[in-house]
Amino acid sequence: MLVNKMPLKRICEVVDISMPTLYDKIDFIHRQCIAFTASRERRLLEGMPIKRLYIGTDRQDYLVNWPQSKDRRNVILRAVGSADNTTSYVFGMHLNFDSSLDCTVVEADAIETGDYQKRYPFRKYARLWLQKDYGDALQGEKMYRFTGKSLDREIETTYQEAIERDDVEVSESLDENMKLPSKGMQVHSEYTLYGHFFFLKQLFSGVEKVRFFLDQESGIRAACLSVFTEEIKEGKCDAFYVRINKDLTISEDERKKALAKSRKERDALERRQVGMKVFHIYGFLFTLELYVHLFNEFTAHVQLLN
Repeated sequence: MLVNKMPLKRICEVVDISMPTLYDKIDFIHRQCIAFTASRERRLLEGMPIKRLYIGTDRQDYLVNWPQSKDRRNVILRAVGSADNTTSYVFGMHLNFDSSLDCTVVEADAIETGDYQKRYPFRKYARLWLQKDYGDALQGEKMYRFTGKSLDREIETTYQEAIERDDVEVSESLDENMKLPSKGMQVHSEYTLYGHFFFLKQLFSGVEKVRFFLDQESGIRAACLSVFTEEIKEGKCDAFYVRINKDLTISEDERKKALAKSRKERDALERRQVGMKVFHIYGFLFTLELYVHLFNEFTAHVQLLN
């Protein structure tokens, strides 16, 4: 019933259980999923040998409805996930939320320790959204929008907008209709992003080469390139920007046609690259033959002079 998205109250009616019993069952399923995943992914942490991985990374927003009609602002939490493009296995889906913390206790301690008077990197609670910081961000936040129509123009515009921010790695857009969660604490997205990629780096210790496919987002780009710096330098990791055309429809076969066209262009490019390699090989052999001919001519000329 959970998998089929049946409402929780309806589940309780159908199977004749109380809401606490249902939540206990959900917690039990959650523990079992973690245990199942741990037993498999432990082999990755031990350096399971894998030749290639093609990883798609993206972020997803979760809209948490307002708990009371007097305050209809929404809580928006963001998660980052990475999946294997070949098998669709999801290596991690990490949410920028910490349920173990009490916001009133943290706020009081932040004031007492002088966190608000310190720069972000030197704060005790730098990774968390504090109330005053959130309010200030709501006042000064600008919503960024694409203004270009072409892909090149969109890339250029996105870079320009990121440069204009106080911190290029911060890409969370806030407005007056949003608020912080009343229970637990919301984590700055950039901390979640870095944690996610460090987690992937541990899992991929036995992988020969990793290739990431990312949205053009400054936070994701910075986290990926920073965490996998050495692997990129050594040629063991690549990162590509991708853009999804969400206007295409399956019914008109637009996606299938676009995919077939892109594969045709890719195959033509591969054939062209092979041809260029052959051309370079023949060019090298011709140059080598020329040098040998010139050397023989020079040697013969020297012998004649002697």
